[in-house]
Amino acid sequence: MTEIVTRRLILRPFKESDQGVFVALKKDLANMAGTTVGPMADEAAARQFAEYKAQWQGLGIGVFAVEHKDSRSFIGECGFARREDLPELTLRYTIDRTWWGRRLAPEAVAAAVEYGFVKALLDEFSALALSTNERSCRILEGVGMHLIQEGFGGVTGFRRYHLTKERWFGMT
Repeated sequence: MTEIVTRRLILRPFKESDQGVFVALKKDLANMAGTTVGPMADEAAARQFAEYKAQWQGLGIGVFAVEHKDSRSFIGECGFARREDLPELTLRYTIDRTWWGRRLAPEAVAAAVEYGFVKALLDEFSALALSTNERSCRILEGVGMHLIQEGFGGVTGFRRYHLTKERWFGMT
């Protein structure tokens, strides 16, 4: 499977040994405060972990584990997931709060977007963010995504962003 190396990060498919740190990431209140789901129970996080692994096997693309290159520490997730309520894949990312403030999320997102369009040959994808999570909205807009829907899924303040290959290649 593929691995993406940036200046400070390694993005790679999840391994079984990542499940414990993944569950810890997803159940932390601070890490999940800017999401509509909030902190996840251990069982829900473990299910999501299994879904991420299965999607890689089924589609050849998915959500990456994000490691800090120098320390080889697991610091989060970033990549593309399938949602039942959208026809296209969605970009997701979560960086552990202990790594915030270092601009690692924008680096991971930019690498995942490039992979999605150049290597995985995606034509488009979406991303969802709460309008109150201004940092996340700026990251999505920073890679060229544009707001196409407010109140997605009937949730006030839940925004849907979108990016096509044509728009992205026009920016790069």
